[in-house]
Amino acid sequence: MERYVLNLAEHLNLIYASDSEVTGHHRHYPHTHEYCELYFYIEGCCSYMVENGYFDMPYGTVIFTRPGELHSVQIDKPCLYRRYYYELPPNALAFLGSEHMRCFLERPFGKRNSLVLPREIMNSCVERLSRDVELYRVKSPDTKSIALADFLYILYEINRVFDRYDNIDMLMRRNALISQTLEYINSHLGEINSTSDLASALYVSREYLSRTFTRYAKIPLSKYLTLKRVETAKSLIRSGIQPMRAGEECGFHDYSYFIKVFRAETGMTPYEYRKSGSDR
Repeated sequence: MERYVLNLAEHLNLIYASDSEVTGHHRHYPHTHEYCELYFYIEGCCSYMVENGYFDMPYGTVIFTRPGELHSVQIDKPCLYRRYYYELPPNALAFLGSEHMRCFLERPFGKRNSLVLPREIMNSCVERLSRDVELYRVKSPDTKSIALADFLYILYEINRVFDRYDNIDMLMRRNALISQTLEYINSHLGEINSTSDLASALYVSREYLSRTFTRYAKIPLSKYLTLKRVETAKSLIRSGIQPMRAGEECGFHDYSYFIKVFRAETGMTPYEYRKSGSDR
């Protein structure tokens, strides 16, 4: 695997990675970050899942997620997989104004997470990203200043396209049932007691839904439900809601079971998680 990490400012990183992988690699398991991510898909045989949909990835695909948005890239078959991505905190551009982060923050949670940039804009972005990595490789003293300027230009271009198109989610959807499943989970998380409940709400059999979800999302539906419940509970706890209530709102009606599942996924109890946040 080829990988370069450029630190452009405090907690603002540009990463380039290129490797050959197969479906199911652990790095592509559904996950969230505590930072925003701006991801450029360059090459591969891939699809991706993010909160409310399951999507194709043509050249020019850009994905933006903010803290708490569950997402993953799926490698559909062995391939050369190339991507660039930025990691940045939500307040990274506070000195310029929050409007510059609008593709991350000024949209409904879990929606409008992606764009397909026009080819000429994507090519321009890739040229800048490639130049930044090359400057890093040769240890140019100007790497940081040029790469930071390129980041601001790239973000400007993405926001320009973001402002023009608001229905890209529907255009890029790869599988309607998976997208409907994800949307229903997000809207009714606290009401779903089992995958059978979910299948009934979508008017399909539990076996068919589970089989289809696992085939496309590369994760069992029951496991995804657990991840979604835990990630939502974490977000609620961070917002100040008491752990017991957070668990109930996410569909955990037995608090001892909630503690067990939460600890298995995070390595700490809900109370310990709340305390760790207050200590930061």
